[in-house]
Amino acid sequence: MGLIYSLLVVAFTLNFRVWFNWFLQSTLIYLCLMVPTIDVKVTDRINPSLAPATVANVPLGLGVLASFTTQIGDWLTRT
Repeated sequence: MGLIYSLLVVAFTLNFRVWFNWFLQSTLIYLCLMVPTIDVKVTDRINPSLAPATVANVPLGLGVLASFTTQIGDWLTRT
């Protein structure tokens, strides 16, 4: 959606700086959140006899967000 918006702005105002700003921002977000990967450890609290599993090469943005929401959900469930 951002690309379409920036292309429309460039088409109607001939301001190429808008497209360049979109390109820089999207590249920065991609390099910071998608390129670095982490390993995520998955533990089943309902059936503790299952061994913890490790999922490799999860993008950093997804891993951090999933970890944060899982910890909040776990805390809310325990309380």
